[in-house]
Amino acid sequence: MSVGEPTDLALIRAGEVGLGIVRAESPGVNSTTACYIGVTDVDELHARCRDRGVPVSTPLTDQPWGLRDFVIDIPGGHRLAFGQRMSGDAAG
Repeated sequence: MSVGEPTDLALIRAGEVGLGIVRAESPGVNSTTACYIGVTDVDELHARCRDRGVPVSTPLTDQPWGLRDFVIDIPGGHRLAFGQRMSGDAAG
């Protein structure tokens, strides 16, 4: 990538809220998630989802970029990801 060329990912943060925007040739919900939500106890949330029978499409995973997360299926064919930084801070 050269200087001035647009990137495929932008991360924006304001206080405790973060937003990731990805450029895609075909806009719309990608095959991974519709939304990524940072939480403070991803293990506890994953256990609550599992215990309630929520459809988990991607299991709890330690990602190489420093996040621990999982993905659930929601009505309409969309997905939500929940995760936290492995240091313990909320992701965003």
